[in-house]
Amino acid sequence: GRPLATVSALASYPWSSYPGYHRSGRMLDWITYNRVLANFGPGDPAARRRRYRRFVMAGSNLPIKSPFADAVHGLIVGSDKFVSKVQRLIEARPADRAVRELERIRAKPELGRIVKTVLREFGEDMPWSTGQRSDDASRAITAYLARCRYGYSAKDVANALAYAHPSSVSHAIRRVASGSATLRQTVKRIEKMIARR
Repeated sequence: GRPLATVSALASYPWSSYPGYHRSGRMLDWITYNRVLANFGPGDPAARRRRYRRFVMAGSNLPIKSPFADAVHGLIVGSDKFVSKVQRLIEARPADRAVRELERIRAKPELGRIVKTVLREFGEDMPWSTGQRSDDASRAITAYLARCRYGYSAKDVANALAYAHPSSVSHAIRRVASGSATLRQTVKRIEKMIARR
């Protein structure tokens, strides 16, 4: 992303604290400037202010990374421990169709478990191989569940199901989504089986 503002814009922005860091005559009583400036090395306040200005100038030329760029499932920002805690809290609640985004946060089954469950339901014991026709119902249902229900990436699904390209996963998903009522019932039945394990 682009920088939010130039240093000159910070200096003239009426709600910015920067002017008080830049010049002591523009300090506001209620801001603890010295506590922040103490982090800018030894020396008198003027030297610290110069180092602070250089720090702000250097940072103003860098792109700003969104904290959501590394968000888990695009929703949770925090440590692994925090993410696990949020997942446990969501797991304890019933699914809410009005807030589908939360379903992505629920702990998801391993991709291998999804594959095995679908194969067992279809009475098959061998996974698919590259070059196999992509209109196989069990493979399409596995792709649909892995991608749409459990949030795996198209690339991960393509690799696990031996599709030649992630776009093949999208084609399989469309087939299932527009499939017959019987096919949709099969998907729901398999999804329940996966949830029970």
